[in-house]
Amino acid sequence: MKTSQVLRAARAKIEVPERWTKDAFARDATGFPVYPRHRNAACWDIYGALDVATDNEEARHQATGALTAVTMWGLAYWQDNLSGTHAQAHPEVLAAFDKAIAEREAVGD
Repeated sequence: MKTSQVLRAARAKIEVPERWTKDAFARDATGFPVYPRHRNAACWDIYGALDVATDNEEARHQATGALTAVTMWGLAYWQDNLSGTHAQAHPEVLAAFDKAIAEREAVGD
């Protein structure tokens, strides 16, 4: 699986603001933290979305690296601390995905 495909699948998971979270890999509908692949998971952070996007660990690692290169920070720290409030941060997260996808597609990955 290409890195851009993993990034697109993860982005699709969190595209709707209600399906994205901070400070936990995933949460259920009540806001309780759960494992990203848990059947009750209703929203995901960047790592959680990447986890459910592919079973291929190497592809997930490459996608994480592509996003880290775009944000120039550790993803958890950037997502949970440096980006804006929850409402402001969601567009920032999607923009980071868009940039990483464009960069990976430009090189055929």
